[in-house]
Amino acid sequence: MSTKIEKILLKGVYALNRVIPKKQNQIFFYSSPDYSDSARALFEEMQREGLVGKYSVVWAVKDIKGFQNTEYVKFVRHRSLKNLWNFCRSRYLVRTHSLWGNRYVQGKQVMCVAWHGMPLKHLVSPDNVQRHTVKADYVTTTSEVFHKEFIASMGIRNDICMEKGLPRNDYLFSGKKIPEILFPGYDHYIIWMPTFRKAAGFQDGCEGELGIPILTGGNLKNLNAELQKK
Repeated sequence: MSTKIEKILLKGVYALNRVIPKKQNQIFFYSSPDYSDSARALFEEMQREGLVGKYSVVWAVKDIKGFQNTEYVKFVRHRSLKNLWNFCRSRYLVRTHSLWGNRYVQGKQVMCVAWHGMPLKHLVSPDNVQRHTVKADYVTTTSEVFHKEFIASMGIRNDICMEKGLPRNDYLFSGKKIPEILFPGYDHYIIWMPTFRKAAGFQDGCEGELGIPILTGGNLKNLNAELQKK
């Protein structure tokens, strides 16, 4: 599909969304992969707090056969008409990735972007043009450093960033507390899982001499020495 046709269709999505009345207690979730990441973490926290039932929930998924509807939670196929209808019908939208061009209606809908990762990431092209522009009411970030990075690289307002961490990270410290099992005896944990890769036709970062972006062998040793001092 050409970019021009896609833009026309997305304008149609927005026009439709403006006239469809909103269901005030409906929350629409979307993540990639299906039913995962911080969107799932937020949904499961809703379940623990007893909010599912007070709110109806719609999940957009690609593998519709892998999920079973319940009284208050239903699953709709990604990029289907039923998906579009529920996207437009929902008062609240929670996503980790883009859906329907993110053409939501501010004032009538509330969009929360529970982003699927944090910079450092090559979000600006070599000619200093932003690849991503986030339109939302709330965006989760993990720290002041990444808060500033999101503002600079993604064109979002300072006041919509929430330094609350990624909801999915709560899984690391619930139940058996995986970091304590793997690395006992430490008070704090730093987990670095870079996703620098080639994707969507562009080079998203680069690899260093160790196969890890940014850090060289010497720098990695220096970092380890500093962490041991702490």
